[in-house]
Amino acid sequence: MKYLKLYIFLIILLGGGAGSWFWNTSHAVPQESRLSAEVAIKKTSGKNKDRYMLIDVRESWENQAVRIPGSKHIPLQEIADNIKNIDKKQKLILYCTVGVRSDKAYRVFRKLGFEEVYVLNGGIDAWMEERGPLETPSIPQWIEGKGCES
Repeated sequence: MKYLKLYIFLIILLGGGAGSWFWNTSHAVPQESRLSAEVAIKKTSGKNKDRYMLIDVRESWENQAVRIPGSKHIPLQEIADNIKNIDKKQKLILYCTVGVRSDKAYRVFRKLGFEEVYVLNGGIDAWMEERGPLETPSIPQWIEGKGCES
């Protein structure tokens, strides 16, 4: 019984600090750097189309399944090696599936000196919910109904 109380005390003591990193918002993306899917769609279409660069930080297989047209694919782990040709003053909108990897990518781009970096809040899932344009490059055209004769 004596050891049980000690064991419970240690779990509470150690476990209490473990979650504090999660709730600490100092590492979070600032709210003004988050864009809803609705706003991101408006900023990347029409006459604004060339003012923002969409960057997909998901894995290659995810990008091949579905992506936002015109987006540049740079997996999270490869950002530092693939930014040489991107102007640091270019306005960037980062996205992944739901927002976790794009939050990490945001911090990487900012540390590398990029000034205007935004995160698509909710990722490509939110983009799809807002009915934003999509490409499905790995799906054969006959499945999409193109070139299929009836």
